[in-house]
Amino acid sequence: MSDSVSVPDVLDETTADAQRALAAVGLTLGTISTEKNPGGIPGTVLRTSPDTGSLVPQGSAIDLVIIEAADALAVPNVVGLTQPMAEQQLTQAGLRVGAVATEKIAPVLPWEKDSVQTPPLGTVVRTSPPAGGQAAPNSGVDLVIAEEAELVAMPNVIGQNLPPVIDFLTERGQTVDVYLIDFTDRDNPVNLSLQGRKLDLWNKSDSYQIIHQDPEAGYDLRGSQRHTPPLHIHLYVKEGFGPLGPV
Repeated sequence: MSDSVSVPDVLDETTADAQRALAAVGLTLGTISTEKNPGGIPGTVLRTSPDTGSLVPQGSAIDLVIIEAADALAVPNVVGLTQPMAEQQLTQAGLRVGAVATEKIAPVLPWEKDSVQTPPLGTVVRTSPPAGGQAAPNSGVDLVIAEEAELVAMPNVIGQNLPPVIDFLTERGQTVDVYLIDFTDRDNPVNLSLQGRKLDLWNKSDSYQIIHQDPEAGYDLRGSQRHTPPLHIHLYVKEGFGPLGPV
């Protein structure tokens, strides 16, 4: 029929743009109603009546349903959760994960774990919006995840038992040599490497106490394995674990 026209596609258009598109083909704007739709953009056309593509007489009024902003949702507290667990909590709350960034956390020495409070590695440190804040349905909540920083400075390990120190340093890419010396040799640390007997193997159950270290505490370890030759950390130990006496 020559006086029939097809309803144009105005989905996702604003009301004003939709009205102009209808007028361009000889149709008019009919009733406007609203409906909440978490996945849509507020203020745009969700659907028409008759539907897009329908043939209608020229001059017909086309009704529009416009997306209304959905009620804001409370952001759940996901601090301390791993990223997958946080994502699950957010999804259940009608939200999703937005941008993910990391925050570097300084390595914690094994003997300081009970006194130094740091967020567990791989868990959420904070969110934006924060827990308890408001967010639109299906909007993204940004996460910051704790990640261990590079070991920057040689720690003071004198007086510590050997096995946890070895684990701490080697897990962070350091090469460690261990020398066993007589306790009396501690008074002459300059000659320790000449007097000591290098230990190539030891059991974690063995009790060795560190009495001297090279490099000293505070030495910058960044890029140590790119040295020529690579840096070797030397630890000097005595058998047994007890008071060291004056150093």
